[in-house]
Amino acid sequence: MNQPGVQDGESKQVVVLARLASDVPEVIRRTVGQVRELGTYDALSASELAEAIGRNVTDAVETLQANQLPSRHRLTELAETVVRRRIAQGIPVEDMMRTYRSSLAVINDRFIELAMEADIDPREALRSSRLLWSLSDAFMTCVALEYQRLSVESALLDDQAKADLLQGLLFGTGNMAEMTRACETRGLDPAGSFYAVRARAAGTGTLSTICRDLQHQGAGSGGIAVVSPFRGDAIGLLPAVPHAVKDAVVAVGAPLPLPHIAQSFATASRVLDAAVRLGRAGVLEMPDLSWRITALGDVEISGLLHERYIAPLEDRGEFGEQLLQSVRYYLASDRNIPAAADAMFVHKNTLRYRLRKFEELTSVSLESTDTIVELAWALEVAAATSMPSAPER
Repeated sequence: MNQPGVQDGESKQVVVLARLASDVPEVIRRTVGQVRELGTYDALSASELAEAIGRNVTDAVETLQANQLPSRHRLTELAETVVRRRIAQGIPVEDMMRTYRSSLAVINDRFIELAMEADIDPREALRSSRLLWSLSDAFMTCVALEYQRLSVESALLDDQAKADLLQGLLFGTGNMAEMTRACETRGLDPAGSFYAVRARAAGTGTLSTICRDLQHQGAGSGGIAVVSPFRGDAIGLLPAVPHAVKDAVVAVGAPLPLPHIAQSFATASRVLDAAVRLGRAGVLEMPDLSWRITALGDVEISGLLHERYIAPLEDRGEFGEQLLQSVRYYLASDRNIPAAADAMFVHKNTLRYRLRKFEELTSVSLESTDTIVELAWALEVAAATSMPSAPER
């Protein structure tokens, strides 16, 4: 059987909680001023703010009535609803938590006032006050966790949307009307021209670093860049030709409007493939590799030139390698024999002898323009073929 004092205390608590539940206008009046000091909450109308504060009062009263905190599941549900709504209104999580804390402080103060008026045992009032602060702490923990989860979820969705947009534009597979709207949403001028890029890590470079650097370069140039990973490469649209990215080869297509950007990307892809096979790095455009791009792609002609200029020396062992090396230096020095000899650290007459032997073994003349063109082609393809092949993308 309950003692009279206990029954009296419980009845007083019921009365106080009933008064607190009906005292929402007063709690709103005390809270609004503090909340409005945060400019971010200007996004909420007076009715929305009043509704949120009223909901906090209801949660506080129900917690005190139950004499325990709501379940973690319930708090998480409430936090998700609040966080989704506030994110959509552009309110930072710090302001969400600060506002909730202020609201609970006002509710707690009002509860203490009502408890004193009802002559509730101070120990019971203190216990209830502590429960309200525990509610505040528990709810803010859920808010922080939900904000983190939803931020990651939002970032992943944005990354996927960005990847879909880029692939649709760069491969020419998307609906142009839809992609134009998506570009406008991201701040890209649908009427502007952009450089398509395709980049790959070299050395110790990483894909994430390349994407970040290209993205920052686009922003730094005063425009908007959109960059995303794709099968181990970084692909994107930039408003200007990028600067060098550390430990990466960056291939750039010609500037074209968005409806034709797939053509620019096709060029960038060809340049990247050739650059990787030739062991080049840095920022490269088609003029930087010019005919080499075609040479690496034409297997039939490359095979013919290999048989004409490389094969006759393959069975000559080290001497054959010396002759090919001599020809490479000769062409790289613009056929200047003294310069080529200095670069090789050999005597000029030694180089002349090797060049004559090359002509004898291949039955060609290094004075012929056709020979020079074909030989340069054959040597570039041979150098690319001897390098470790890059994995297919």
